[in-house]
Amino acid sequence: MKCDELEIGKSAIIEVGDKEIALFNYKGNFYAIDNTCPHRGAPLGDCLLYTSDAADDSLRVDLGGRRIIKK
Repeated sequence: MKCDELEIGKSAIIEVGDKEIALFNYKGNFYAIDNTCPHRGAPLGDCLLYTSDAADDSLRVDLGGRRIIKK
């Protein structure tokens, strides 16, 4: 996948080797995290994405809980 193929505000699940990675484009910045939720095993790339109040410009995904994603 090329960067210009992932629209702002969208997510994708990509494969890197034998790992699935959840990739997010938020306001033109790209964030990536292991696609598997460590608590529920669900794919994080299908979760809702929202901004954090943190000063470090992190984002969060919501899957009945919260997990921070940093740039």
